[in-house]
Amino acid sequence: MYLPITASQIRAARTYLDWSQDYLAEVTGLGKTTVRNLEAGQISRHSAVKVRKAFEAHGLEFTDGDGVKRRAEGVKVLKSQNSCDEFFEDLIDTVREKGGEVLVMARSSTTLMRSCGILAPNDPQQLQILNAAADVKCLLLNAGPPDIALPPVQVRMVPSHIVLGAKSYYVYGDKLALVSAKEHARDFNFVIIDSLGFAECWREDFLALWDIASAAPFRDDASFQIPASFKSVNVKYLDIDHSRRRVFAK
Repeated sequence: MYLPITASQIRAARTYLDWSQDYLAEVTGLGKTTVRNLEAGQISRHSAVKVRKAFEAHGLEFTDGDGVKRRAEGVKVLKSQNSCDEFFEDLIDTVREKGGEVLVMARSSTTLMRSCGILAPNDPQQLQILNAAADVKCLLLNAGPPDIALPPVQVRMVPSHIVLGAKSYYVYGDKLALVSAKEHARDFNFVIIDSLGFAECWREDFLALWDIASAAPFRDDASFQIPASFKSVNVKYLDIDHSRRRVFAK
């Protein structure tokens, strides 16, 4: 049976972080006896997964041969004329390697499209590629209906009474990417923080908002038209306000 972490790695990681067995039990929600049993070699997969995630959230990673080391973290800034293309390449490479969801907080649907390098709303090739690699959830900050429909993306609106400012960001894999939009269509700055701790913190905040957000009603004059290439997309209808319906892709 594959074990997410070994007894010796648990002991080494706890020593590395200067955690007591009691503290490890506290941060994982496991019983103290369970932690002692894990370190004695009585490994339960369910408990081992919790322990590993707790250590990884605090900057450790585990290698073959019972190895434990500090996870390499870094910050990358993209601000060239090709920053959107560079960001999208990093986004796709990461989700293909790490899996999981892509969470996007965007000022508008236009911000989402442009940050992925899409300049023409009727040619969303990048979103098709992204949607094939991971489930995408997008929260929009603007109070009004989106000006561009986004068929392959799950879209909800942040409740108007919640004030978040005009920030836009992505959470994907172990990364948090902060997005700064400038005047020109391809002139975006990205700060990509490769840190599981940062990513998990912002992921929790996003999902808490997602649970209370409402589905986004698209404007009647939204400029997006579903091209023939989207025929394979699983499209469903959602009730928005019981009086009208809009196409929304799963």
